[in-house]
Amino acid sequence: MIEVYYSENSLKVSGHAGQAPCGSDVVCAGVSTLCAALGAYLDAERSKGALFLTALEQSKGEFRCAFVRDREGKGREALSLAVMGLRLIAASHPENLKMIRGKQGSVA
Repeated sequence: MIEVYYSENSLKVSGHAGQAPCGSDVVCAGVSTLCAALGAYLDAERSKGALFLTALEQSKGEFRCAFVRDREGKGREALSLAVMGLRLIAASHPENLKMIRGKQGSVA
C-alpha cells in the first residue's frame, strides 16, 4: 500500500500500491506522475526564488517535499492540486492508497 502524508506545505509518499507487479501498476504510475510533476514545479519555483525548499527527495517508491516562504502561494496551489489528484486515485483504489492529513510542516 502507498501511504501519503500531507499538510499545507509538505508531502511524503512511500510504498508500493500492490495493484499489479512493479512496472505494470497503474496506481503507482499515477502517483509517481503526480509526485514527479510536483517536484519539478517546486524546484522551478525555488530556482526563481519564489519559495524555499526545506526538502525535495525523489527515489523509487519514495517522494518527499516541504517548503517555506511561499511568496506568491504557488507552492501551496501546486501541492493542493497534487493532493487532489492523489485523493481521486485513493477514492478509486482505497485498498492501494491511504491518505493521512498532518499538521503544517509535520510530514516531510
